[in-house]
Amino acid sequence: MRSLCEKLRLGSCLLFLILTIIIAEGGANAAANDFASAPNSFSTSIGYSGVVGGYDVTSLYWNPAALALSHSHLITLTMKEINSLSYLGYKHFTPRYGAFAVAFSQLESPDAKTLWYAGGWGYHIRGGLYAGFNAGLADHPDKLWPTIGFGFLFKPQKSLWQPFSSSSFSGSPAVCNRLSIGLGVHNIQLGNIRTDHALRLGASYRLLPSGPTLFLSHHFRSAKDSDHWGLSWSPFRNLSISAGLQDFKIRLFSFGINCQWDNILFDLAYDGARQKIMFTSSVRIGTDEKTTAETNYSKAKEAIRRKDKRQALEYVKTALVYNENHAKSAALYRHLASTIFAEDNKIDSLLQSALRHQSRHQFIHAAALYLRVLKIDPNNEAARNAIAMIRPKVNMDSERWYLQGVRLYDEGDFKRAREVFESILLVKPEHFGANTYLKKISDYANQQAEQYYYTGLGYYSQRKLLLAEEAFQKALAIVPDYQDAISYLYRIKQQKAQNNDRINDLLIEAQNKEQNGVWKSALDKYQEILAIQSDHPLAMEKTAQLKQKMEEYIKLYFDRGVAAFDSGNIDQARSAFLTVVRISPNHTKAQQYLARLSLPSSASASLLEKAQENLNRGNWEMVVLLADSILQIDPGQEQ
Repeated sequence: MRSLCEKLRLGSCLLFLILTIIIAEGGANAAANDFASAPNSFSTSIGYSGVVGGYDVTSLYWNPAALALSHSHLITLTMKEINSLSYLGYKHFTPRYGAFAVAFSQLESPDAKTLWYAGGWGYHIRGGLYAGFNAGLADHPDKLWPTIGFGFLFKPQKSLWQPFSSSSFSGSPAVCNRLSIGLGVHNIQLGNIRTDHALRLGASYRLLPSGPTLFLSHHFRSAKDSDHWGLSWSPFRNLSISAGLQDFKIRLFSFGINCQWDNILFDLAYDGARQKIMFTSSVRIGTDEKTTAETNYSKAKEAIRRKDKRQALEYVKTALVYNENHAKSAALYRHLASTIFAEDNKIDSLLQSALRHQSRHQFIHAAALYLRVLKIDPNNEAARNAIAMIRPKVNMDSERWYLQGVRLYDEGDFKRAREVFESILLVKPEHFGANTYLKKISDYANQQAEQYYYTGLGYYSQRKLLLAEEAFQKALAIVPDYQDAISYLYRIKQQKAQNNDRINDLLIEAQNKEQNGVWKSALDKYQEILAIQSDHPLAMEKTAQLKQKMEEYIKLYFDRGVAAFDSGNIDQARSAFLTVVRISPNHTKAQQYLARLSLPSSASASLLEKAQENLNRGNWEMVVLLADSILQIDPGQEQ
């Protein structure tokens, strides 16, 4: 099916080119047209508001800045009579340099036919600003003169690649993708020939986000200024209708219809001022913009697979030129741009460091730094040239560096020793001694990584996830591809995610219990958290705090209970011991006191014993108090 579509597209292009040649032959002998008429049907149908109203090849005539808005290769022709070619042009777009166009047209003159041969260029400067230039040669039967023109266009468009700030004028929803402002200066003569040049100023505005577009322009001329109004609306995706008016005169009314089929665009318009029907057709050569963007995105991914990030960035930039809202290209551009920006900073630092070592005649170190630059950017000319220049001196310097690396290894400075040996191997990969010592350093590093790994396993078995994670990360810092450590880090990540919700619920419950003074329940909740993750920092801290607080309160109330018991204040003693048991149900001594208080005979016997002791010491006042307490407990002890 796709092959059939491609054949139909190619056939339509060939048919279009054959018709163009036939019409051009007829047009060469056709009568001259009016000089002031528009070179395309659409700009005619919107009242000659072409300074912001057309983005095909005829922009070369109206406003060359608009050439850069369309990112396709186009052939455009306009006819005003069945055998009269009025305009024929071709536009070629390049992502880096903008759009170039050439055109031939029959301009109008009241006395004779005037031919205009022109070329121009349009370029996207930045954001919504475009600029363009044209140069032409007017061929009149009795004179020949060159002309130039230029134009500017402001058309802010929000995209994934270059989004506007929400606070800026260009980023306002009432402006972005809806407003266009254009300025064109046309037919500026060169030499002594005087011609009627024109300055055109125009604007267009889409009244609704997907509604009709209003066009307005004013043409400044030495003879007479003119005003131009137009309205265009697309009721269907590939069909639009338009109408226009000049100088508010009904007889200068115009209207038209525009339709698109695949890669061909048709415009048909009636010009009320000249009472003529115009026909314009444009053919896109090559693929459409979205397809071109997708192709360049695929090339960018292929470049990334080749580890050529800079080439990938160029491809993705091209993709975004053709389709600014290509989401995958925008995301890849942001990633590549930030990565390459960091790499460029690294390259600058390496080059500066290499130059310093080179100036000190430390050639092997300089060469190693240059090679590191080339590893990041294989096409870096500065590093390539420097390597070629100092290569003869590197061999002389390598043995001295080797001895320095051995000394660092013997001193236990394995990090710096590795850097020295790796620097030697960058410039002399076959150096036996450097390879040998690097293997020793690597073996030692593997042993260290293994120790951290087994430490992490121990913490993991104890549910100390944070400490286990830290140990595994230390192992990876030494051996980045340590697969077992990577696997356990992934497990820890999953377990932390699974435990997180339950731990959060327990924390809320524990904090509520603590605020309400139910310390035992709060402690139980914190300990439940520790059962899930034994090294949870907050749970560990709160557990220690609550245990200390509970111990202080237990001691305080137990001492109060003992003092009350000794003084015979039974109710106060019972209350104090019950408080101790509520905080610590397994407090043995408090339970024993409560048991004694629950048996009257036992309690009275204890008090009687204490009364006897105070009697022996002559403490009569205490004896009386204890006696009253004994009688309250056991009235039968009156004797």
